[in-house]
Amino acid sequence: MKRNLEGTSMKNIYRIARRAAWSLILLGAAFVASCGGDDASGGDNKDCKPNDTRSCVGPGACAGGQVCGADGTWGACDCGAAGSGGGGTAGASGSGGGGGADASAGSGGVGGASGSGGDGGPTDSGPGGSPNCPQGKGPVMIDVGAFCIDSTEVTQKQYKEFHDSLAGTKPKVPECGTISALVDDPLGCLTQPDEPVVCANWCTAAAFCTWAGKRLCGKVGGGPLPDANFGIPWENEWAFACTQGAKTKYPWGDQPAANCVTDQCPLATCSGKVATMPNCRGAQAPFDQIYDLIGNVAEWTNTHSPDTWVRIAGGARDGNIAECVKPTDIESKAHSAKNVGVRCCADHVGGG
Repeated sequence: MKRNLEGTSMKNIYRIARRAAWSLILLGAAFVASCGGDDASGGDNKDCKPNDTRSCVGPGACAGGQVCGADGTWGACDCGAAGSGGGGTAGASGSGGGGGADASAGSGGVGGASGSGGDGGPTDSGPGGSPNCPQGKGPVMIDVGAFCIDSTEVTQKQYKEFHDSLAGTKPKVPECGTISALVDDPLGCLTQPDEPVVCANWCTAAAFCTWAGKRLCGKVGGGPLPDANFGIPWENEWAFACTQGAKTKYPWGDQPAANCVTDQCPLATCSGKVATMPNCRGAQAPFDQIYDLIGNVAEWTNTHSPDTWVRIAGGARDGNIAECVKPTDIESKAHSAKNVGVRCCADHVGGG
């Protein structure tokens, strides 16, 4: 009798154990079904809102971006090699509806420093700029918090649009009076559409920015910056953007070495189209959408010394590099050269 009871007890134990095992199996299957398991379309991929963006690591450990699709799933991590992905996050240029973190001119780059319908590229104004910054004339603008700044130096194509719009009339700048010539050599300085405009003196640079609804970068909040305050980035629009919001010595970090350092490559290869040197930009958003603050050509600023001379910043490709808070040179407003260009700043628009 005792043996029969022991046999019955063992059977009950086995039966309970089998039921427990099946319960665990069914619970695991339900968990996989609810979470999506290894299926890329399920799980955490459902945790996004359409058009949201985030950074990611793509093929070859490249830094890329993802865009949330209409179905609530994250798209592929796109590093923007061809600018044809499903929405960029910080590209230099492009157009249409895609592009990665470094989208080049082509079919992508919505989130880049510039981009528009058509063939895209850094010379076009478009949806790549910040919506609460003036857009439409000159380079697209990037919102850096207290103000907006051009994503690139003004190109010869953009400057020619200003030149042609005047139809022979002569603009006036309060600090300069009537301007007789917009560039010293129109034939030689407006022949490369996507390269920075040069040969413009301070007065004509200021006239361009005014025409575009902007201003030469000067004091944060607008107006001229005293020369003694150039090295204070929270007072200096140009230096604030160059130091990534007063955080670094150079646009890319605290070390001077980068492939856009002006005297580290031959002049013939350093004079290029705007936004084409990948290391010549900020390292963190939104500053990673601002190109060539150091390198390519130097830039006029609205920084005045007591005798009304003005500061040039940024360092041209044929000179030495300097930290963002150290101006490159000081010149009269009438000075012009083939290594000095234009970049504009502006206040927010629409209450932004």
